[in-house]
Amino acid sequence: SPSRVMNMSHVKTSLPAEQPLFQSDAEMLANEMRGLELEDMSKFMEEDDHMARETLDLYHRFKTATSKQALFAYEGKVYKAIDPDSFSTDQLNFAADHLRIISTLYGYLRPFDLIKEYRMNFHLHYEKGNLYDFWRPKITPLVEKDAKDSGGIILNFSAQDVIKAVDVNKLSSQVRLIHVEFKDYKEDKKEYVTIRAYAQPAKGKLIGYIIRHNIDNPEDVKEFGCDGYTYNKSLSTESEMIFTR
Repeated sequence: SPSRVMNMSHVKTSLPAEQPLFQSDAEMLANEMRGLELEDMSKFMEEDDHMARETLDLYHRFKTATSKQALFAYEGKVYKAIDPDSFSTDQLNFAADHLRIISTLYGYLRPFDLIKEYRMNFHLHYEKGNLYDFWRPKITPLVEKDAKDSGGIILNFSAQDVIKAVDVNKLSSQVRLIHVEFKDYKEDKKEYVTIRAYAQPAKGKLIGYIIRHNIDNPEDVKEFGCDGYTYNKSLSTESEMIFTR
């Protein structure tokens, strides 16, 4: 998933910089956002007037705003835990080949794609549908191709509302999709549940672990552990990889 929190300072001029695959679509959507009235922005983004004004200002500055590589621009809990600043050149190259980010504004991002600061959600209405309808036919074939090019396996770390931008039912039988989740045992419920505040940094640490160890086999992922989380074989399935504590 992308993160709402972004940091556009300290642009990595020493690293590769690529143009997003759907740059023209992103500019078109940013222009649509720029045309919204404050009241509509507040309603659409579910923000108070102060936050909605900040969001609107982002789009009014969009054309001249600073761009930064996506992996370093996002600064939410997942990305802080990935810690890309600590990657070696080889590890960054591995990330470039294997890591993909779904974005409301940019659609489908590679780590070195240059992006600008934005706020947006998938419920924006576009023509006859919303952004899910807009992005699915564009993103899904790329997910299929990238998966096939790297062994046919996708580990999905994105949130449920984000993965819906991919039509997983249209992925061919040559592609295996595995959802990765971290869960904590709740004594009062007598079951394992996902606590977002804990699961997000754990996901980031696992992504960083995969990149640092050049892992391309899901069996090797099961050796991972952090902050008390370990792979739970009894809860996991062919399509779910569950870590619990």
